[in-house]
Parts: sequence; structure tokens; C-alpha cells
Amino acid sequence: MSLNKRKSLTALIKRDICLAKQKTPIPTNKELATAFDISTSTISDILKEKDKWLTIKPDFKNIELKRKSKK
Repeated sequence: MSLNKRKSLTALIKRDICLAKQKTPIPTNKELATAFDISTSTISDILKEKDKWLTIKPDFKNIELKRKSKK
């Protein structure tokens, strides 16, 4: 059994995943997961919020989006 290391994805990578899903012919989530070296469940989670990721501008600084801390 292999352990997958946690992979950090930037907003631009998530945007690229959403754009790749819109291309013709439409790739499956499994194909996208292989191409980006992440799990299919991660692909599904990103695509659920595709409206958010598609609004990211290409000139957006390549930073990782952090979750807000809970107080």
C-alpha cells in the first residue's frame, strides 16, 4: 500500500483543471487526475467549485489560497 503525500495546488492549477475539463473531447476525471498527479476525489472537489476557479485571472499571482483560521 502506497501513501500519497499531500500535494499543494495553487489557484492557477485549479483554474487549469477546470479549463481542461471544458475542452473537447471532454476528459474524464480519472484522466485529469493522472495528468495533474492528484486523486479523482480532488478533481471532483475542484470541479464542484469551478465557478470560483474560473474567475481567477491568468495574471493572478501564483500563490496558494489558505483557509481562514477558526477562532
